[in-house]
Formats: sequence, structure tokens, C-alpha cells
Amino acid sequence: MASIRKDGKRWRAEVRKSGQYHSKTFPSKMQAKAWADEIESSIHKSVGKSDYTLKDALKKFLTDISSKRKGHRQERVFLTRLMDTEIASETFKSVTPAHIKEWRDSRLEKVSAATVNREMNVLSAVFQAGIEWEWTTENVVRQVKRPQKPRPRDRRPTEDEIDRVVMALGFDGDVETKQHEIAVAYLLAIETAMRLGEICGIRKEHIHLDERYIALPDTKNGTSRNVPLSKEAVRLIKLVPDGFTITPGPSSVVFKKACKRAQIEGLTFHDSRREALTRLSKKVGVMELAKISGHKDLKTLLTVYYAPTATDLAAMLD
Repeated sequence: MASIRKDGKRWRAEVRKSGQYHSKTFPSKMQAKAWADEIESSIHKSVGKSDYTLKDALKKFLTDISSKRKGHRQERVFLTRLMDTEIASETFKSVTPAHIKEWRDSRLEKVSAATVNREMNVLSAVFQAGIEWEWTTENVVRQVKRPQKPRPRDRRPTEDEIDRVVMALGFDGDVETKQHEIAVAYLLAIETAMRLGEICGIRKEHIHLDERYIALPDTKNGTSRNVPLSKEAVRLIKLVPDGFTITPGPSSVVFKKACKRAQIEGLTFHDSRREALTRLSKKVGVMELAKISGHKDLKTLLTVYYAPTATDLAAMLD
């Protein structure tokens, strides 16, 4: 309880609460009381917030922020898993760089450096939000060294592998099952450089065959783009005139199983994007390539997705 007393011609307010002491003088008793009430309220809030755990912060971030972000499903998996770890029981304010380092090293024993980097991005966002909530005063994740980035993937499917995985999906020209749709999606990805998630989102109203493009209203980088269609891409999209009914997660799993049946190792659906952009680079310049792919960063386009072999480059010299 605050103490308000006369101190000569002024009024002194003293606040003793939760181990804290504050004192100040004012010209009037009313001003002293208002200040004391504000200080008590501030101490009460800070004490309450100091009891919040990292798990509380993860839950709040998941509900208030992550649910509105792209990639929410992947973030939800990570945040939910982290809630069950030992570090999540720590009070949010007491989490140190040492805690983050221990968690990082533990994760590196189970997943790739690229995955840990992505997870650290999310965890950093949690602490940044915590600063805004006044739950903590610093982002400790930023004080921890990130794992060294692995070399960019350069895996591209061969023509033989493309044929084998399409055959493993049971596709022979007619679309009658989900597996057939996935095969068409894969072949379309190789023609257009579209991501699996973008292809799965294609509906009838997005297809403009007369003008030979597909309108993507919502892409990974948050902007819309129109994807031009080759003659082969037009033929493929005609096989699914109402758009696709498949979804990204299950489709990736089915594709992986098809690769296993076809005895293909180390290939992912997303490698089709690298193959497509390398093929398209033989037809258009880098600026047009970025327009097709939706890349805003040309460095990422050239170092991660454009992967011509020496033979490919030699053919361009003739």
C-alpha cells in the first residue's frame, strides 16, 4: 500500500511493493496519489509477467501472431513440439543464450542445419513479440550463433527419373485418381517452376488458356503473379480443367513413396522447381526468369535454383 504524507510544503509518495521501493514528492496530494497508483499498477503488471513461461509465450504467439502468418501449419508443428520440451518450462524472462544454444545443439543431432535455422527464425520472432508484450527486454535468440548454412541443393531429376516416378504414380494420360493429379502437378511444375503449394491452389477461375497463363492470387512471398504456360503446360492443365483437388502435405508424402517404388534416391517434389528454372533459362533471360518464378532476390534465384551443368552451358555457346 502506498504511503502519502506531508513533507514540508510538498507531498511525498512512497511505494513499497514486491521488494521494490519508489519515492517522489509533488505539489499536491492528488498528484502524489496518482503517481503512486501508477507505480503500483506497473509493479503489479511486471511481477505478473515475470511468472510467464516460455510455453506461455509460445501459446500466445501461436494464437495471436502465427495463425495470421504464411506457413502457419509448419510453425504450429514446431511451436507445439517445443511446448513439450524442458526449455519451455523456463520463465520467459529467465531464458538465456545458453538455453537457446543447448536447444540448438540438441536439434542439430536430429535435423538439418537448414531446419534449425528456420526454427530459430520462428523462435526469434517469439522473443521479439515478447519484447512488445513487455514480457522480456531482449531477444536472446539473436545472441546465439546460427548453424552454418549447408550448400544449396543442386539435385535435378533426369528424364529417366521423371518417367519412372510418373509411372510409379500410375499416370498414363488420364486423370482418374489423386495420384494421377500429383503426376500432372509434377509435370506441370517442371514446365512452369510453380511450387507444389501454388499448384494445389489452382482453381478453374485461375486458368486463362486463351491468354496462356495461370493467375496465382497468393504466393509464398505474399504477392500475386501470372505464370506463363508453354504448349506442354497448356496440354497438362487441360487434364484438370477445374483445377486441382490435392493438398501439399499429403502430395509430398505420396510423391516420396512413388520415388521409393521407382528406386529413385534423394529426389523431392520441390527439385522440380530447380529443373524448371534451369530449362527455362535456355529460353529467357534472368529478369524474365525471376518474373516467371516470382523471385525478388536474384541471388537466391541464381545460387539455389538455377543449376545448369557444364554440358548445359556448353550447349548455349554453340
